[in-house]
Amino acid sequence: MDKKTMEIGICSGLVLIMILAMLGVRFSLPQDATAYGYVAAMVLFMILMSGAGLKLIYEK
Repeated sequence: MDKKTMEIGICSGLVLIMILAMLGVRFSLPQDATAYGYVAAMVLFMILMSGAGLKLIYEK
């Protein structure tokens, strides 16, 4: 698979995961805990994005 195609696919998937995580936080947590949920969703997104970046770096 071409590296550019893989990068576009991974980034699109990560954006979809981010949207779903934000919606999950919005509808599943109580009002006073949503701020913590959003922070957790952002941290999860950053970890996944870092892993994807490392995968792309070491892809041949």
